[in-house]
Amino acid sequence: MTSHRELQRTLLRMQLDVSFAERVLAGEPAAVASTRLQAADLELLHAADPRAIAADANDARRWQVLGNVAREFALSTGWAKVALPKAQLLESFASSPELHTALANEGRLPLAFAEYATRRVEELGDALLTALTRLESAMARARRLPREDYIAPQPGELVLASAAHLVELPSGTLAHADEMRTSLDTEGAHLPPPPRLPDTTETILILARPAPSRYALPELHVERLEPAVTT
Repeated sequence: MTSHRELQRTLLRMQLDVSFAERVLAGEPAAVASTRLQAADLELLHAADPRAIAADANDARRWQVLGNVAREFALSTGWAKVALPKAQLLESFASSPELHTALANEGRLPLAFAEYATRRVEELGDALLTALTRLESAMARARRLPREDYIAPQPGELVLASAAHLVELPSGTLAHADEMRTSLDTEGAHLPPPPRLPDTTETILILARPAPSRYALPELHVERLEPAVTT
């Protein structure tokens, strides 16, 4: 039989995404292959009551997964609810290929959401949502990944540290993000109106400080760099 972890991951994917569960139980080749389950395990799934597989009282498991992601993307998902509620940016993540790939391969869901949201905002075309998503995606990566382009300095050289990340955003994005964060942290407060984002850009430094414990994520320092520093 397949490992219990493979079976658990498949059951979670089926619970989060009803359409995926239907495709697996219908024997759709691509959906079945993505589970990596052996024939005996697939027989167990087909023998089980579909209602038991889908059981999730009050969607608690689904919202636990989505809520964990939303905490790191509070600005993006918060603005999407106001500006583009029909897009269901957060809710649609549950059926996205990025989430399924991450769950199937024990990937990190915030990084999967960053890929998913980057793809979706290009389709949605909201300038502020695009900027906020770029900012929060960069922050999610900074918490977990060193810079891919980091090269250790030679003697006498100065380079940007591997824990330091730069992201170019429309001017005024970080200031507006700070205002949004204050509103989101204040019960009953409304989000500030969107700014008119100019054609000019600002460079944002995201520095991942050492994690306070082995199992904690690094704390981030985020600031706008003055043009004289970036040139």
